[in-house]
Amino acid sequence: MNTRTARPEDFDALRKIHAQSGLDFPMPDLDSPMIEGIELVIDENGEIMLAAVAQRAAEIYLLAPAGHVHPVVKMEGIRLLHSGLRDKLAPKGYKEFFAFVHPAVERSFGRHLRKWFGWERTWAAWRIVDWKGEPKDA
Repeated sequence: MNTRTARPEDFDALRKIHAQSGLDFPMPDLDSPMIEGIELVIDENGEIMLAAVAQRAAEIYLLAPAGHVHPVVKMEGIRLLHSGLRDKLAPKGYKEFFAFVHPAVERSFGRHLRKWFGWERTWAAWRIVDWKGEPKDA
């Protein structure tokens, strides 16, 4: 096995792999300027075994003092922040935004995100910090 960077002539094969996965998630637009990189694992015959697509997305953080703002006022402020960020980021090509909600407020705040702003709950997230070295042995 080896790795290499994907080329445009690989894109049809990647779309086929995505379609065959059986998983319900959208295929990234491989021609988008929001794609930062596409790496492939290929076998000894040059066939694609695996691929990883790095796409830019915005991670939204809400900073709010606890208990100092009336909930109605806070939600109106969030509405203003929501539209302000959308208007600044969407023209730059961002189509996907993520907000990681603390478990202590996920039930109540997540309900508001869905009802008032159209957000949807998605898959669990994983992260890596300080990505410099090789993975540690399990």
